[in-house]
Amino acid sequence: MKKLLTAVFLLFAFSVSFAEKPIQLRLEKGKTYTQVSNINSKVSQFVQGMSMDIEMSIVSTTSYKVLDVKDTLLFAEVSFSSLKTTVKSPMGVQELSSDSKNVNDPSSMLMQELTKNPFKVTLTQSGRVVEIDANTAIEKAVNSVVALSDDQKAMVKGQFFEQFGNAAIRQNLENTFSYYPPKNVKGEKWNSVQKIKTSLALVLNNENEVTDVNNENVTVKYVGEMSSPENAEPANLNGMSAKYAINGTTEGDVTIDVKTGWIIKSTFSQNLKGNLEFLPNAQMPNGMQVPITITNTGSVTQ
Repeated sequence: MKKLLTAVFLLFAFSVSFAEKPIQLRLEKGKTYTQVSNINSKVSQFVQGMSMDIEMSIVSTTSYKVLDVKDTLLFAEVSFSSLKTTVKSPMGVQELSSDSKNVNDPSSMLMQELTKNPFKVTLTQSGRVVEIDANTAIEKAVNSVVALSDDQKAMVKGQFFEQFGNAAIRQNLENTFSYYPPKNVKGEKWNSVQKIKTSLALVLNNENEVTDVNNENVTVKYVGEMSSPENAEPANLNGMSAKYAINGTTEGDVTIDVKTGWIIKSTFSQNLKGNLEFLPNAQMPNGMQVPITITNTGSVTQ
């Protein structure tokens, strides 16, 4: 009985110490880790009293092959295995896919080329990006699509830099790994701040809590507020300059593999409202006020 109690005690002690180890990226050299991302967005705009809705979905599969691990740094080769974007607007439905066989669809051909051009990234164990070279992969992909004119290549290149370039990948990775808890203890709470920059810049202030922890996984749930920065620089929207004031809420959960630090699953939802003020330009000499509502939902799985 004494030996049994000792064994149980040791097992319990091991479980507790293992669960309280800090979460870090502990990926293995030679292994490949994946992220399957599914994001849906609905934007409702009221232009001159009329409602104009745009729905967009982005589905992507990204593979991270660990080339080397040195001290606290991980060196990985990143590949987009598949990319698909669908946009529904009053103008109709547009679908772009790396799986498309339509040679007359240069945007889908560009996505297909992007899947053929991996790039390198160097990460710290805390998920910070030290080096990244996604822009070079985009350059190669764009230049390989002969159906695009030079002007089209310049325009598309800018769009792909915004969605898949260095800044976008850095932001997505660092925000994804920002949910590492200070201590892997159920009930642990802490605050965090994230900055998001796409067409518009937003700041997220989250309250995080560890809601479940065991020897395999840690689950973090969060709720927060989103808002545009004070005195934000005007955004460039479809070639027009616009001031904006937007705020709303966000919530979600993240499940992390204790052993590897990899994100097993995450979900989120965001609800935003605000106003766009298009500054006077050749198309709109008097400018224009546009109320806007944005709803985003998404998930990431292995």
